[in-house]
Parts: sequence; structure tokens; C-alpha cells
Amino acid sequence: MSDLNSCLTCSSDTCINKFEEFKKNFSSQKEFKYNFEEHSLPITMMLSLTDNCNLSCPYCFVKQKPNYMTFEIAEQALQYLKNNCKKRGMDLTVNKPPVNFFGGEPLLCYDTIIKPLVEKYHNDFSFGITTNGVLLNEDIVDFFYKYNVQILFSFDGVEEVQNIQRPGKNFDSFQKILNNIPYLLLRFPHVTMRATLTKHSIPYILDTVLMAEDLGFKNVTFCPNAFEDWDEIDENKLTEQFLKVGLHIYKKLYKTEEYPVIAINPLVKGVATITSAINGVFGYNNTIMRCGLGTNTCAITPTGDIVPCQEKTSSPTVVLGNIYTGINSKIHEEFLNNYFNSINKVTCDKNCSNKARLLCASNICPSRMEDLNYRISSAECIFHKVTAKVASRLHLLCADSFNPYIRSYFSEGEIYIC
Repeated sequence: MSDLNSCLTCSSDTCINKFEEFKKNFSSQKEFKYNFEEHSLPITMMLSLTDNCNLSCPYCFVKQKPNYMTFEIAEQALQYLKNNCKKRGMDLTVNKPPVNFFGGEPLLCYDTIIKPLVEKYHNDFSFGITTNGVLLNEDIVDFFYKYNVQILFSFDGVEEVQNIQRPGKNFDSFQKILNNIPYLLLRFPHVTMRATLTKHSIPYILDTVLMAEDLGFKNVTFCPNAFEDWDEIDENKLTEQFLKVGLHIYKKLYKTEEYPVIAINPLVKGVATITSAINGVFGYNNTIMRCGLGTNTCAITPTGDIVPCQEKTSSPTVVLGNIYTGINSKIHEEFLNNYFNSINKVTCDKNCSNKARLLCASNICPSRMEDLNYRISSAECIFHKVTAKVASRLHLLCADSFNPYIRSYFSEGEIYIC
């Protein structure tokens, strides 16, 4: 069984040639030709209800402003989405188009938009929300449970991390949110906790995992702050922490009857990726429609403009159109062509191999690549290199285990990944 970390750092001509052949055979998209019906009729939507928030996270991509979407704009956005689905031939009696509430903090608009919109349209759309959890209470959680509104919970970790990285405006965000977690998990036991990793929080990764486990979370996802400059010291600390987390997972997998095992991404995803690569079914993901970009998914600003990604609603680099007239094909075609040409020329300043560079780019969101001028930042580079290393060790330990639970834990998130 090969070690992915060794493969990623291999610089031999043989390895590179094999990868070039691998990319040629399995790359999802070798060329891009724009077609309006295929690329400019999104069938899922992120509704950015406000650019305002009750936290002041220093790394946040939202430029906070006290602007709010009206109910009328939200309703028109749903109509735009429904029309797109019909044009693309979707059977709306079988498939409900997904709509996710985003911000800022979308729960600031719970009474004005979320509650009346969900009550009116829950039979026609599938709703979700990304929230920091400050305003969650039993009534709101019960409402989400009643209408099956799926929740992504942004929470960065232990108190030393949360209060520095996600400070409340004149309140202790850790304690405030901590009080809201038990009932949330009672109603939504598989909700994912998403934590942003920074230079400050790297030494607390294991502590955060143990805290999340004690609280009852079954899924935790770590994502790096790509705009930071990480160095060798950060890399060593990150390696130490994720190795400890990997060892913790490995030990608990052998006590599954007594200890249900928490799923930690990107480690679970990393092991599944290694399995796919070994089986020859994983390639360089450069597809136009892999994430947002106004194709399968778009984002709507509080004023009703259509932008490629929810992370660009407060300061868009391009406005594709609006919910009343739809996407402008000329603007969208130019944007997608530029993205496709740029993503295939991604650069890295860490002297990584061609293989490592492309596999890393496959896991970085398109919006982030655009922000970084299609350069892999030191934080992204180190994060993906370290997590691939730890995932490869878990794969070596677990892929051929005699225990079917251990094998299935890493098979595309079969156990706990929602």
C-alpha cells in the first residue's frame, strides 16, 4: 500500500510522467465551451440575507454593513430559482431546489425572512442555513427541525480560540454559543461543526476535537485561513496536532461499542481520496461546475444581484446579473473562461511537485483561488500537505483492517459524514 505523502513529494521523472498520464485520463474537464442553458441557469442558491453580524471575526470575508434583504427580494429569488429548474427539465415534484441562508449572520433576519419564507415555501424548496449559533434558541431549533432546515454550525473551538477568532460584540461568544449547543445537538445530532484554522488556533486542534466530542458532535471540519502566511514552525505544530488527532481516532475505532467515533475532516475525506486514487478513480478536479461560479449554484446579494459565490456578496468582483433579468451571458462566459484558463495555471511558491500542486488546487474553493490570483498560499499548501500525510498514515493502518467498522468509517464518509 503506497504512502500518499511519499507520492506527493516524489520528484522522479517516472512519478511525474505517471501523474501526467493519470491527469490526462481522469481530469474531469479538458476544455471548456460556454453554453447558456448548461452553465447559466443555477439550480441551487445561497441567499445572503445581510452583511451585518453579531460577531467580529478578524478573518471574515464579509465587509460588514447594516443592509438587509427584503422579503420581496427573497421571494423573487426563489421564483428565479424555480424558473431555472423548469428550464433545465427538473421534476419539481421529486426534487426540491436547495436554498441556503447565508450572511453575515442570517439569523438576524429570522423573523423578517427566514421564518415566513420557510413556512410559505417549505413544500417547494429544501432549506439550509450557515450560522454562528449566537441567536439559536429552542424555538428556532424546533422550527428548523419541524421544516427540516439543515444547519452548518460555525464554531472555531475551545474558549482560547473562539473568543479571539470569533469575538462577540460586547459579549463572550464562547459561553453564549456553548449554552445553545446541547439543544441543537438534541434535535440535529449529525450537524457539522466548521472551524477555521489560523496560526493562533493550530496548537489547540486536539483540544477542540476533544471538546467537540465531549459536547456530542459527530462531525468536525477544519478549514485553513488561506490569507495567512504559515511557516515551518506552523507546519511542525500542525503536523503534531493532526498526528495526535489521527492517533486518537485510530484508538477509538477499536472501541466502537463504547465510544462512537467522531468524524474529522479533512482526515476522513483524505483517506477516502487516497482509496479513490489507488483505485484509479480520482483526478485533478478543474471542472467549471464543481462549486458555485454561477453555474449549478449562485449567490444572491441583499439587493438581489447574482454573484458567483456566497463569499462575494458584500464585495463582488463580478456581478453576473440580477434576480429579475437573470444572468448576463456575455459577462458570465467571460468570467468562466477566465476561471478555466487560470485554474489550469495555478502556481505555488513552496516548490511543490506538479502532482502536489494540482491535487492541492483540487481541494481549494474557486472563490479563494480567485482571491489569491490563482496562487496556492502557504497556509493552503501546508494544510493540504500535512493532512495528506496524516491521512496516508491512517489509510495504511485502517484500509485493510479486519474490522468492517474501521474500513467503512473511511469509505466516503459512510458512517457519520452528512
